[in-house]
Amino acid sequence: MICSELNKSLIKLGFNSYMSQDFYEQLLFLNSFKENALMILFSKSSYTREVCELLKLSKRIV
Repeated sequence: MICSELNKSLIKLGFNSYMSQDFYEQLLFLNSFKENALMILFSKSSYTREVCELLKLSKRIV
């Protein structure tokens, strides 16, 4: 719920913001990243295979 509110607030401020709880949707969204893009990940454990993979892929893209 907090992530959803943050996403709505960022959109209201004029930022291109996207939120998803689905790992595969997040992978697809990485393709739209441009230079100086910011990715915020929220995780209970901070060390799941999915979170690590998203971090690794985002470093390659930007």
